[in-house]
This record gives sequence, C-alpha cells and structure tokens, in this order.
Amino acid sequence: MKVGFVSLGCPKNLVDSEVMLGHLRLKGYQITPKMNEAKIIVVNTCSFIEDAKRESLDTIFEAASMKKEGACERLIVAGCMVERYRETLLKDIPEIDACLGTRDIEKIAEVIGGSGWEELDRNPSYLYDEYSPRWVTTPKATAYLKISEGCDHSCAFCIIPTIRGGQRSRSVESVVAEARQLVNQGILEICLVAQDTTDYGRDFGEPEALATLIRELGKVEGLQWFRIHYAYPNRLSDGMIRAIAETPNCAKYLDMPLQHASSHLLKKMARGGSAKSFDHLIHKIREACPQIHLRSNFIVGFPGETESDFDELKSFISSVQFDHVGVFTYSQE
Repeated sequence: MKVGFVSLGCPKNLVDSEVMLGHLRLKGYQITPKMNEAKIIVVNTCSFIEDAKRESLDTIFEAASMKKEGACERLIVAGCMVERYRETLLKDIPEIDACLGTRDIEKIAEVIGGSGWEELDRNPSYLYDEYSPRWVTTPKATAYLKISEGCDHSCAFCIIPTIRGGQRSRSVESVVAEARQLVNQGILEICLVAQDTTDYGRDFGEPEALATLIRELGKVEGLQWFRIHYAYPNRLSDGMIRAIAETPNCAKYLDMPLQHASSHLLKKMARGGSAKSFDHLIHKIREACPQIHLRSNFIVGFPGETESDFDELKSFISSVQFDHVGVFTYSQE
C-alpha cells in the first residue's frame, strides 16, 4: 500500500519523520512523493509559531479534501500540533483517522494498520536511538542527527517544553553509533540538532557531555565534518569551545540563537544575558577559533520592546558582524 508523507517544520521534526518512514518501510509500505497516488497520507505537523500552525492546518485540510473526494483512504496527523490540539483536531476535522504525538512516532505502522490513538501506550520519556529504523531523506551526503529531545528552559516566547517535554539526552555511545551508521550509508556531513545542543548531557549529570561528544565524533572514520546547531549562549562552556576549535572535522561553524541584545528585553524573555555578555562570549569564541563562522537568530516585536531596545539590537548586530543573521517577528504562543 502506498503512503504519502508530508514533513513540516524544523530539522528536529524531520528526524521524527525519517524514523516514521523507517518503520513504514520495515512493514512493507511503499512511500510515494505523489499525494494523488497515496492510499494513506501522513502529515507531520509543526506548531511553534502562528505561520507554522497555519501551514500545518492548510496541509491537513488539503489532505482531508482528498480523502473526502475518495483520493485516499486514511489520514494520519502527527507531530507538535497533535501535542497541543489533539482533541480539537479529531473533533473538528472528522477526516482524520488518528493522531500521533511527538512521543508516539514509533507506533506509526500500528496506527496505520488500524489501531486508534486512544489505544496507544504513550511513553513520556520516549527518545529515539541508533536502533530506531530511519530513512534519511536529506539530499546528497548530509544528514541531521538529534542528540537529545525536549527542553528544560522556560523562555517566555517558546512552547516547545510543553510540546516535547523535559530534556532527555542520548548517551554519547548512542550518538556515535548512529553517526557511524550514517557514514556507512554514504553520509559525509552530519548536523547535530536538539532543542539546546549545549544542554546535552546535563540531565544525566554531565554538563560537559557536548565537548566529549565532539571529540568522540572527531574519531569517526569517514565522517568528513559535522557542525553544531541550536547552541544556547548561557550554556556554551570553554570546554565546548576548545573542543570545536581542536577537533579537525568539527566544522568551524556555530549556530547560536541569541534572540535579542537588550538585557531589559532578554530578562522579559526569561533568557538572561546582555549585549555586553554576548560580545564577551563571541570575542572568546573567535579568539579560540579565529576561522569560526557564526550564525544567530533574533526576535523583534516582543511585548515591551522599546525603540531603545531595538536600536541596541541593531547596533549590536552591526558591531558583531555575524556571518549570517535570521530575524523573526514575535509570534504569540
């Protein structure tokens, strides 16, 4: 039977999709990129900001219309939107046959086979590992590798801890084992992702686990390079910086969302930090690793932001000279 699969949202959600696809292929389902050929449609949703929710709903409604017209037989909705709106989705969109949350994903074949979501034995501590089947869908020789799930931060603008639960880190051995598997599949570049990669290992009592992991990945034969995404500035330690600088196949690149530069606004965001502390951190990173490329994201329009806050942010970005900057308008969560 053919399954059409739509994956929305961030790379972390994409990894979830790839695990679901791995389970479906193991059970003999044929995956098709053509929705008009699919007897079953799975939509893995995002629910982080308003635009993402709208895209997810539009995709669900499109699939629901296809089912109503007889073009497919079953519609499964998965992912972050299910964690927030499971009952509402099932009530308001009767074409949906079942919903799977972010901790249900390895039950996808069971659900498609006919079990309803009510019967699932949901696992609040779920964390995929190197034994989870996975079908990598990224192009060429690049793949994402999720090193932890959930988040223990309480940023005022973010719903992720509610959706995905508290921080749950994989072991260093598990991550390295999956990295070797990916290399054996022809992957040359790995992008490490998590809600906060720098918080990796803190939940099992090893706050410097990311530094250990970087050095262990440096020993993986055939892995040409890997890079760190989603670093939290207040968690980035000297040991982590040294590990990036001293590990030859660790790309001299760091994705570190700062969100703002005004200490007044960062306090409102429940993140902490300031333009001065961030400038000091960036100077330390560049001093330890002069060839580093830095990327950051910032939020504008957060409630309480003043013209002075905004001017401080512009001045900070201009003075730091990031290699890449993303700017997003605040979305009420």
